[in-house]
Amino acid sequence: MESKINENNIIRYRPNPLKLEVLGDFYEMKRRLTAIVLGNLLFSFGVNAFYTPHMFLSGGIGGISIMIQYLTGISAGILVFILNLPLFLVGLRSLSKKFLFYAFISTIVQSLTMIVFRGIDEYISFDNSMLSAIVGGVLNGTAMGILFKNGCCQGGFDIVAAVMKKKYNMQIGSVLMMLNMFVVGIGSYLFGIDRGAYTLIAMYLSYSVLDKVQMSKGDLKAVYIASYKSPEIAKAITLEMSRGVTMLHSEGGWSRQEGYVLYLVVNSREVAILKRIVSRIDDGAFVGISELTEVHGRGFKKDEVD
Repeated sequence: MESKINENNIIRYRPNPLKLEVLGDFYEMKRRLTAIVLGNLLFSFGVNAFYTPHMFLSGGIGGISIMIQYLTGISAGILVFILNLPLFLVGLRSLSKKFLFYAFISTIVQSLTMIVFRGIDEYISFDNSMLSAIVGGVLNGTAMGILFKNGCCQGGFDIVAAVMKKKYNMQIGSVLMMLNMFVVGIGSYLFGIDRGAYTLIAMYLSYSVLDKVQMSKGDLKAVYIASYKSPEIAKAITLEMSRGVTMLHSEGGWSRQEGYVLYLVVNSREVAILKRIVSRIDDGAFVGISELTEVHGRGFKKDEVD
């Protein structure tokens, strides 16, 4: 901290910008490394406990590695690391070096945890194939969501999906689902269509959970409110919900009366509160609610793949 004495001999302290930047970088690294360890632990546990006992397949580099393990017995953890290396070159042109650095660390952690958890199904597993697909899919989706939400990934097809998201604003889960269909198709041909079907169920759950976790506030809703009492409603929303409200000038198509249409973004848990506020002030107000897949800006977290 730096100090400064003013004319009244009162000592005031000013933070050192360099120290604050270093401290911020430390906490960012700690957060990301924690996400990498936690995400890959969940992923490797889910695959080894619920996928491999039933010879389920998987997508991406992990899926290719698992298929080779089924055929040759070579550990998927070792194969994950080897097969991931070329794909890092794909991301060098579009993604930030920081994102790729953490992706490389994540690949190493994934490789190690896959080796550590190999054989865990002897202690923890389900005989029911459908239950294994559901639990494994949710675990894997949660793992990937934790990684992407903290600006990390597992490498492999995740890097390709991040490139597609940045260039074309495509949902990560949707991109991965399309890319992995080819891998699952090959696996289904080699190991049977029934295993491929269970894998598709697990993958659908995984990418649905991924998109839910990866979004900054969960289920987001865009809300439009048209009322003759819009200023009062806006004030109540700001005070009671601590949400910003945009007031758009409007004119009635038939009445030609001028007024305001309110626009705001809330999460699904706040919708009921918002409806009560609007109904209390103007029970005849028009309220339109639609789903949002992504929001950036004040109060909503920014993606960290740039």
